[in-house]
Amino acid sequence: MSGGTKTTTQNTSQEPWGPAQSSIKTALSGANDIYADGSAWQPNTASMVVPFSEQTLQGMNGVMDASNAATGENNLAGNAYSQMNKAVNQGGLSDYQMGVGNQWQHTASGAELNNTSPYFNKVLDRMQRDTSTMTDIGMSGLGRYGSGAHGKAAASAIGDVTNRMLDSNYGRELARMDQARQGLAGLGQQGLSNISTFGAQSGDMLNQQLAPYQNMMKVGSMYEDLAARTLQDQNRIYDQTRQAPLAAVEWLNAIGRGAGSLGATSTNDVSQPTPNPFLQVASSLAGPIGTALLGASDIRLKTDIEQIGNLTPDIPLYKFRYVWGGPEYTGVMAQDVIKTRPDAVHMMDTGYYAVDYNAIGTAMQRVGS
Repeated sequence: MSGGTKTTTQNTSQEPWGPAQSSIKTALSGANDIYADGSAWQPNTASMVVPFSEQTLQGMNGVMDASNAATGENNLAGNAYSQMNKAVNQGGLSDYQMGVGNQWQHTASGAELNNTSPYFNKVLDRMQRDTSTMTDIGMSGLGRYGSGAHGKAAASAIGDVTNRMLDSNYGRELARMDQARQGLAGLGQQGLSNISTFGAQSGDMLNQQLAPYQNMMKVGSMYEDLAARTLQDQNRIYDQTRQAPLAAVEWLNAIGRGAGSLGATSTNDVSQPTPNPFLQVASSLAGPIGTALLGASDIRLKTDIEQIGNLTPDIPLYKFRYVWGGPEYTGVMAQDVIKTRPDAVHMMDTGYYAVDYNAIGTAMQRVGS
């Protein structure tokens, strides 16, 4: 197909080529419907945060329960540590050992050598009364009750009992005092041994006290990580929401650029050869950019179209000829490519689509070449 060569006078219109206007109007109508619906640029407001799994939540709750129990009033590690510190402050001795030690200190001091024990004094008093009674009975039997001899005998007997008891008690108290001193020495050694043992155990006990809090910190880090991911997702939603109106305006602007000055016509009387729109498209491909990078791939410029395969799952591959004639080619249709790779489709000055074959990793081939 070729254009005429005679010179004619014609009106020059800024409108797209007449046969293409129906398709452009249809595209504009559909694009306006999409624009009004807004579905093409709705922001993705779905949360992308992965929640904790049921197993993780169970583990976190178990750690928290165990940690709370370990830091409560009755926790073993804390109580043992407190008891240990108390014992260290008491010379390494427990409360019971401190009580025994206080009693031994009293005995070891010799305070009981002065017969200050109320129990001993009661026994002594009873023995003295019994001795006096026995003396009275004996003297009565002799018929000397109340005599001077009776008084001397009673005094002598009571004195003997008293001296024997005091002497015996003194010996016992000396032995007890010695035993108490030995016991105090043993308590001192035990206290030193306890302090040494406590020193070796204090590190482990401190670690046992810290472990529940360290577990709590691990759980806290999990929650902090979740909070950080939530904030990142909120920021993503905010950015998409903020960009959505701009995307809508850009889309509508692109539609306007693609439509050209549809409906705006200027009339000029010029003398020139009658143009052929198909040759215009063909000549637009003759430049170095068109030849190397772009192929006129608008389906409206092609005929004898036959699908022969697929370039990708979303982009079919065809065999075709251009409407102005010429050899057969293999390539793609811009209307297919624009659905998934709009970056690889360009609008030519003629109002038709061209495909950047380099962008999609292939080339338009002439059949048989």
